[in-house]
Amino acid sequence: MEALELPEYGENDEANAEPVPRASMPAYRPDATAPAQTPWSRLQRVLFRFVLLYFFAYSAQSVAGLFPTWLSESAQKKVAEHVFGPWSKAEDDLVLWTGAKFFGLKITVRPAGSGDTTWNYVQLVDLAAIAVAGTLLWTLLDELLRMAVGWGPGHHRRLRDWLRVWLRFVLGVTLIGYGCAKVIPSQMPEPGLDRLAQPFGTASPMGLLWTFLGASKGYEMFSGAAELLAGWLLVTRWTTTLGALMAAAVMGNVVALNFFYDTPVKLYSSHLFLMAVALVVPEIPRLARFFVLNRTTPAAEVGRLFPWKWANRGALAFGVFLFGHATWQSFQQSRKYYDMQREQAAQAQSPLQGNWAVTSFELDGAPAVGTEDEAWRRLVVGRFYFNLETVKDPSTRYFVQIEEKAKKVMLMKRGAPNWKATLGWDLPEPDKLQIEGKFDGHDVFVEFKRSNVERYLLMTRGLHWINEYPDNE
Repeated sequence: MEALELPEYGENDEANAEPVPRASMPAYRPDATAPAQTPWSRLQRVLFRFVLLYFFAYSAQSVAGLFPTWLSESAQKKVAEHVFGPWSKAEDDLVLWTGAKFFGLKITVRPAGSGDTTWNYVQLVDLAAIAVAGTLLWTLLDELLRMAVGWGPGHHRRLRDWLRVWLRFVLGVTLIGYGCAKVIPSQMPEPGLDRLAQPFGTASPMGLLWTFLGASKGYEMFSGAAELLAGWLLVTRWTTTLGALMAAAVMGNVVALNFFYDTPVKLYSSHLFLMAVALVVPEIPRLARFFVLNRTTPAAEVGRLFPWKWANRGALAFGVFLFGHATWQSFQQSRKYYDMQREQAAQAQSPLQGNWAVTSFELDGAPAVGTEDEAWRRLVVGRFYFNLETVKDPSTRYFVQIEEKAKKVMLMKRGAPNWKATLGWDLPEPDKLQIEGKFDGHDVFVEFKRSNVERYLLMTRGLHWINEYPDNE
């Protein structure tokens, strides 16, 4: 974005101009470092130290975890046992101690499918405390150096360049992973029968979001392609600003979805968004000057990591290799999950799968259809879930495991690890089902008749280029 300004010549200026000796002309050095800039203020140096230490502490373990994937299976086990095992235990002990000592918390739940547990929030307190302590110690040593010898670093531009490399790698590889999981639509799979038959208003906000994304493979792939492109734009320092802007836009949308649909990845997605913002912040004056003020803007200062061309070229090649490996590995994993989902969907369905309407219901030996809150009305059996409608509750979702030989179904409730139920079942006729057993402290005996499953509009509507009237059912 650097404007080219041509000198103004008079009619005879070019003819009368004196030749300039070649020896006096400055050598052209395309990789020459930028001229010295104004030293940073004390506040700038302190803030930079905190940002560097915090982001490094937050992402170090996840970055370290990428490298053992290149090792053999036995080597990975040794690394997990001797490196990540002690590391994770020390971190867990620190989080538990902090929670009990300063907040009076007895933490029993560890992160497992949720990144917003109490454990995660206390972990952020620990990471911030470590970054603050490191910043104070660093600043103290810096001031002592200035007092002792009258000199200290006026800026941390070299460290800033390395921090940008770190953030580019962490953010880029993460975006590539999530992008691949959407380009090959495996992160949000196509909704199954149990989800499609679930009453609309009983879905959780996150369940609705996952259904919304999984119902449209095209949109899921489009959003994944945006994440994948943003990740790859971070591989070089020349395209970092564009990649960071795109990453900030993509992750800003993801953060909004996570917050407003109550998806438990708020902390992690917010950190990824802040990483993108941290990469954009140094370029804000230039971007504002060009896009807002419509003024000539100098080219960005693209600092070199090393003073040697061969080292910088080697670093670029290594970065391309790392990003390429991350892309290949992510595509492989996403393809594996996608094929597994398709295989499960193509497998012979259990005879219980489908929509079932209650024809008779006995509670503790007495008929109770429509008269008791516990009375069952409708049942939808999917591959992994068991949706039950009762008089009191329009939809309760259970994890289900069906044993066809033993003719048993085992149910578990999300959020209630101690709740379980084992029921017997029988199909006297293909369209008639009987279930009996102990359920929620009551003896139940239920008879069902299969309901014809209509084709769900959500999955059959598709794209229409011409719409004479909107179909807003």
